[in-house]
Amino acid sequence: MQCVKCNTNNRGPAKFCKQCGAALTDSKPAVGLGFSIDQLVGLDEIKKELSVLQAILEGMKQSNKDTRFPYDTIIIGASGTAKTLISNLIADLFFKFGMISKSKPEKADGASLNGMSKKDIDNLFSKAKGGMLFVDNAQKLLDSEGKAMPAFSHFIDAMDANQDDPVVLIAGLPTGLREMVKSADSANKQIVNHFEKIFIIPDYTPDQYVKITENELKKQSFTFKSGFSEKLLLRFRYLYKELQKPNNNFKCNGYLAIQEAQDIMGCYYLRKSSDKIILPEDIKGKIEEKKSIQEIMAELDAMTGMAEVKKSVRSIAQKISIQKEREEKTRAEALKRGETWDPKTDEKHGNHIVLTGNPGTGKTTVVRILAKLFEAIDALPTDKLIEINGNDLSGGYVGQTKDKVNDYCQQALGGVLFIDEAYVLVNEQGPVDDYAKQAAETLMTHLENEKDKFICIVAGYENNMNLFLDKLNPGMRSRFNHYVNIADYSAMELYEIFEKGFVKNGNLALSDEAKEAVKKAIEAMLRKKLPNFGNAREIRKLYEEVTSRQSARISALPPAKRTLDVLNTIEAVDIGEAVQSVSINDVLTDLEAMVGMKEVKETVRGIANKIAYHKKIMEQTGKAPDDEGNNICITGNPGTGKTTIVRTLAKLFKAIGLLSDDKTLEIQGADLKGSYLGHSKDKVNEYCRQAMGRVLFIDEAYSLVDENGPVDKFADEAITVLLAHLENDRDKFVCVVAGYPSEMDTFIKKSNRGMKRRFKHYIHIPDYSADELIEIFERFNVKKAGYTLTDAAREKAREAIRKMVANKGPTFGNAGDIRTFFEKITGNTANRVSKLPDDQQIAVLQVVEAEDIP
Repeated sequence: MQCVKCNTNNRGPAKFCKQCGAALTDSKPAVGLGFSIDQLVGLDEIKKELSVLQAILEGMKQSNKDTRFPYDTIIIGASGTAKTLISNLIADLFFKFGMISKSKPEKADGASLNGMSKKDIDNLFSKAKGGMLFVDNAQKLLDSEGKAMPAFSHFIDAMDANQDDPVVLIAGLPTGLREMVKSADSANKQIVNHFEKIFIIPDYTPDQYVKITENELKKQSFTFKSGFSEKLLLRFRYLYKELQKPNNNFKCNGYLAIQEAQDIMGCYYLRKSSDKIILPEDIKGKIEEKKSIQEIMAELDAMTGMAEVKKSVRSIAQKISIQKEREEKTRAEALKRGETWDPKTDEKHGNHIVLTGNPGTGKTTVVRILAKLFEAIDALPTDKLIEINGNDLSGGYVGQTKDKVNDYCQQALGGVLFIDEAYVLVNEQGPVDDYAKQAAETLMTHLENEKDKFICIVAGYENNMNLFLDKLNPGMRSRFNHYVNIADYSAMELYEIFEKGFVKNGNLALSDEAKEAVKKAIEAMLRKKLPNFGNAREIRKLYEEVTSRQSARISALPPAKRTLDVLNTIEAVDIGEAVQSVSINDVLTDLEAMVGMKEVKETVRGIANKIAYHKKIMEQTGKAPDDEGNNICITGNPGTGKTTIVRTLAKLFKAIGLLSDDKTLEIQGADLKGSYLGHSKDKVNEYCRQAMGRVLFIDEAYSLVDENGPVDKFADEAITVLLAHLENDRDKFVCVVAGYPSEMDTFIKKSNRGMKRRFKHYIHIPDYSADELIEIFERFNVKKAGYTLTDAAREKAREAIRKMVANKGPTFGNAGDIRTFFEKITGNTANRVSKLPDDQQIAVLQVVEAEDIP
């Protein structure tokens, strides 16, 4: 019998080695496993580590080095990822080469340790002396916040008291443990530093599921007919996608493969066959209907325009395919030479992508096609796509950001992580806050360390994406290897989208005259487009306007004329009506008709002239002047027409072509403030998202501040996020803030040092004079409501208004007070007339007498 400690041969019945005196056992290498390191499916890094361990232990045995080799280890992985098997392999290697004298590890469970006293844990270590101590479900030694429970601390103390004997292996699920080993917390670091090795086992891929299933079947002496492995891969591709869905009921990893092997064997025995050959039809259940590369590229080619994008996508696909083929052939050659191929010794390239383009250019559609393409060329195991916004990465408190980024990257493993508008995390100075900075650092770690496990695509406007790459973190740009820009559509491409994408899909048709009208309408759109032109989104809006006009026209026809052909045909008149818009002169004429506001009207004209001037420069040079934004601060007392001015500005900006919509999104300053950290950010982000292409009107914005600055941390968060949008999205919407003069001065100066430069235009609306209020009263109240004034009533009303102005206080409501004054008058008129006989009421129903004036 050979001594495992000194390698001396002893006679069979001997109990102790004649050379070194060590106890002899009849154990053989790899006792009970019937398993070698190379037979582990996947787990390349772990297999390499175990091969190195085997070589070290073998060398120590041959040199008769009588010392223990420290190898306390943490093994982290989901259920069924062979954690226990790896632990047994490590124990077996230590026993084989005489590092421990016990062939089987002493085992405990994390949950049971929590019920043990310090003395119980010391006793557990004593029982494991000379061998290994294996603790499963170690995640149960952590509380809900990922901190060590008392039992874990006692366990670490016992490790200190029993250094290197026993060898300690702990294993558990990723939730909790993964965060602990990566945590910067000093207490967690102290625990982790007690372990020499940390293995984090990834979930199995479809290819690895196939291999495990086939190994299980081979153990039962089964062989496979041609086509079996290919169909099994499609089965696991389907199951792999199902596993990614929330609340799935599937077992995962090794358990899933073993279950599939049992189901296949069940089908074999149901056939009552005895040849031990598994057929493809023995695989039951759904399989993946995987599209070919040609089908996916045909889908891309069917999209309108995008010649450069299609060329870029083909180039990326070819590059990744060659890269993968190179790696596979390198691996095959290494295996032929009997070497273990280490993917880290070859230069590994990430395939993360930056996708830029204006709104409506099809960025999201391209990303979805890329996800399918990467799966088809085997660059990724699935076409799984995790779609998020840049705001989703930033948390509301310290630590949450890191958890959120880790979680999204974990979800994306095996697929694509698509981050739209990633630039919201940054401004010209860098990250917008500490949360954005932490998000960038955590994301970069994943982009580097897991660059072969998922592909990240970030998308947004070109200028803003350059800001994201250059200002968020110095290393961000180097993490992305491919850059794809989607150009704005041409007039003919937009016409094709209108006709094929909308009209035909709506089962409608264009008359010949309508076709020409649509082309002219689109050309007119492009002549006045600005850098944030909405492309296909503008065409969708045009189509909706056209079909609304068509429906109104047809509704006016007699039923007999509403033939199917008429119902299904868009005529030129429908287009002409749709593209008519209020001109700049029309808006300015409406502005001029407003009472008073001489300086306001001049300021608004100045803003309009400046924007129109910049637009001409862009049309002539092809380049827009440095855009400082057009955000506006309006001050004035109640009733001075602030809201009316804002709505007029919205129409003006639409007429000029600065904005795509003349509707305003009207909110109060208090609407921006949340009730918990992170809530304000979500609210501001949502309002700014809704405001794209429009005017965001924030009335009484000063409610967020006082003389000392933001009124609380929720207001501060709202202001910080709003500032980021005012900077990054300054060409996508116009923000107008309004309120009382002194309070708005406090808002601009005290909310944030950067607030003042975000607003380029300041408009003050003074109180109306008595004569202006009299004009408002007579034109917009009395006349508009259909009333008339007797001469005596007119004089008395004018005198009353002059007294109101002469005696006004700081809360005077201007036109608002005039409206209240008019409502009192009409109430008095109604009371007076109601007392008259019925036959006398008709003639004087809306005639105001002097006695009606309060």
